[in-house]
Amino acid sequence: MPKIPVYEQKVGMAAGSLGPRANSGAFEAPGKAFASLGKQVSDTAFQFGMMEKEAEVKATAAEFENGVLQTTNEFKQENRDTTTASAKQRYNDEVAAPALQKLDAMDLTPNQKQSVRSRLQRQLTKGSLSVQQAAANNGKIVRGGLMDKRLAALQKDYATTSDPELKAIYSNEASNLIAESQLTGDKITYNAKSWRNGAVSEDVATRVNSATTNQHFEDAKKSVRENPGYTQVEKAQQEAIITTKQSAFITTQKRRVVGEVFAAMLTEDEFNEAMEQASTGDIVINRDDEQIAISLSGLPNDERLNVVTSLRTQRNIKVSEEERSAIELHSTTFANKSPASLQSDLDDLRAGTGFAEGMSLRVRTSLESIVNTQIQDRVPMVTSQIASNTAAIKSRLRLSNGVPDEATDEDIQETISLFQSLGDEAGAVKFAAEVESISSAGALYSSAKYKSDAAILNVGLALKQEIVREGATVEEVNKAQATLTAFNAMVANRQESIKKDPVGFLQSENRNDLRDQEATLTPKQLIEKQAAMNIPDGDIRILSDAQVTAFQTQYKGLTTYADKSDYAVSFLADYNAADQNRIMRNLIKSDAITLVDSMIIANPGNAAMFAVDAGNNPESAKAISALFTPTERKDVAALVADKNTNYTGSVIGGQIEGMVSRGATAARMLHATTMNSIITNTALYYKSVDTNISDDDAVEKAINTVVNSQFSFGNVNGKPLRFPSGMASDTDGISKKLESSLSNTEYLGSIVEVPADSPFSRKLPPAQAEQAYASELANSGYWVTTSDNQGAYLVDQNGNMVPRKAPIDDFAGAAITPQDMFVMVKFADVKANVDEANLLDKEMPFIGTARMRAAKVLEAQQARPIF
Repeated sequence: MPKIPVYEQKVGMAAGSLGPRANSGAFEAPGKAFASLGKQVSDTAFQFGMMEKEAEVKATAAEFENGVLQTTNEFKQENRDTTTASAKQRYNDEVAAPALQKLDAMDLTPNQKQSVRSRLQRQLTKGSLSVQQAAANNGKIVRGGLMDKRLAALQKDYATTSDPELKAIYSNEASNLIAESQLTGDKITYNAKSWRNGAVSEDVATRVNSATTNQHFEDAKKSVRENPGYTQVEKAQQEAIITTKQSAFITTQKRRVVGEVFAAMLTEDEFNEAMEQASTGDIVINRDDEQIAISLSGLPNDERLNVVTSLRTQRNIKVSEEERSAIELHSTTFANKSPASLQSDLDDLRAGTGFAEGMSLRVRTSLESIVNTQIQDRVPMVTSQIASNTAAIKSRLRLSNGVPDEATDEDIQETISLFQSLGDEAGAVKFAAEVESISSAGALYSSAKYKSDAAILNVGLALKQEIVREGATVEEVNKAQATLTAFNAMVANRQESIKKDPVGFLQSENRNDLRDQEATLTPKQLIEKQAAMNIPDGDIRILSDAQVTAFQTQYKGLTTYADKSDYAVSFLADYNAADQNRIMRNLIKSDAITLVDSMIIANPGNAAMFAVDAGNNPESAKAISALFTPTERKDVAALVADKNTNYTGSVIGGQIEGMVSRGATAARMLHATTMNSIITNTALYYKSVDTNISDDDAVEKAINTVVNSQFSFGNVNGKPLRFPSGMASDTDGISKKLESSLSNTEYLGSIVEVPADSPFSRKLPPAQAEQAYASELANSGYWVTTSDNQGAYLVDQNGNMVPRKAPIDDFAGAAITPQDMFVMVKFADVKANVDEANLLDKEMPFIGTARMRAAKVLEAQQARPIF
């Protein structure tokens, strides 16, 4: 019978045993696996907890920063402190300390608190500085107001004393106070000139109002003429005011004298005696029973003569047989009188007053006819002369920015005299006010002409506000309107001049400012002034239109490319390398030279440039093109576009996912197209002189001649980067350094400004948006060569130049350069960094602690930002 195995044999158990013998690990393994799973779950939960805590810390930091920013803004709006110390202390007590106390009380770890505290401290420091600055400004305003009151009081003291020594003391004290205020920055409304002008004006007004003789008025005029603080226009205006009051005074005195003579009922002999006395002094007639005294001390000499004439007339009236001689006598005096005096005489003759008082009707009628003839002949001529002078003066003043030359000053004085000769004092004052308005506009324009359009606009807005200012008088409104009209005319002339020839404008204005027609601004000064006027860097010029035309005429007159290159190199030798690059760009932009010309100029010793010149000369290019069919020319052009991607990519930024980047502006696209056209024409030239050369070889040769002889290329994040050919050996090192510089996203995020239209700005808090944008730059950003080939600027994946964060408050008002606004580097600086790193690596010891120290130095050097 077959033997049936027992159960123990089936399961492999030993005989006599209760069960199979199994290894103990078989029972422990499930427990260990379960324990390991539990640890993984615990670790994962811990990591999630830490991530949540980190997010909480970031949210807390952002909340604190936003809260501090809002509190700081509210603090600044309500701040009335006038010292930085009090503002700083109060800000610390009311904003900083409570914020830090609130942070200390939060349920955060020490490390988390320290992280939030660091960011909070930076925000609080910026806030403290801003409120201190506001307090400093408040202090300047308050002190300035007190100083203005003191200066106004000194003006009053100056005007009310007749002691020259006291006047000097008041003037010196005012000058010192103004100088101290300007030194400390206190905001006062006076400067040395305006204070003195106001003091002298008030002094003159005091003298005029208290004048009792004609000499008093003459002394007031002399004071105005000798005041160095007044412009010629201001002097003329002050003198016109004095003259008006002087004329009124003289008229009053004349009427008094005439009335007293009439009342005295003089005899013929007394008339004769009175006429003799009147020419030198007062009239004193002694009679038996009385003395008649008529004072003439308040009258000028010419009016004394008029008194004499009046006496003579009255005497002649008493003697009828002398009427004819009286008429003849007056006829000779009328010929030398002004139109105003003639009109006054005519009024007297018609009314029988003044010098005509007591005349017979027959004599008055005869004299009236003579006076009318004189007026009819002379008034139209004077009026026409006034109109002609006024138009010429205004035109010249607007062109000279309100600064009159000697001839214009003489015309102004003549015109005022012409108004006065007509007796039109109101017209004289109005004319003087118009001239003053143009002069005021010129002063405003001169203070802003070298500034930006925005600054000039602000000046115009201030004038407009003066026009609509509540409480302004009609005179003030008219003056502001006239000033604005003149200012706008000057600005329009400036805009037209800058648009046509900015350098010519700056040189002309500088000569006028210095009153030196030989003065010339240096290239550096021209660049600085144009930058201050916010002219884009690419449009800043060094050559005037006249210089460009002279260069173009000479250059176009040369026939060989060698002569052209020699002349251009000689022309540029007077300028530094940066200015030479700028001049070349300006010459190309103004069509004085072509892109081909610029290559010939830049490569004077390159014989291969003959082919570029020959292939692109308009006449020869047309002849060469005729040798090939349209299809052949199209094939060569397509090869150029395909093979010249290094250059075109370095200009327009290459392509992004098959699309041309947004950084490819119309100007850059046109430049790339023009460059390809030059290469195509050069390749066709090579094919025309060598029928055996293939299209590929001709294009390759043309690219080497036109592009590779001038430039070398590197690569950053897959995009080409153009270098001058002289840096060929450095392109790889610089390119790698530029690419690696983008890997430090924390530093990159701290300096770049996230564009407002970026999705990061719209969706993330500022700090997170900065880091997200920095990460995108690290992966997709690239560098584009500057137009002078001496550096590069960083662009994002959309081709936008990457902006820097705004400069800190301490640098507000400083000149902002492109390097301050955008992330840019100079190749020379990057090369120096790369060379330094290579030297440290080369000199690094092979072993030991010295190698470790050297490695740390190299690591620190490589981590140092290059922008």
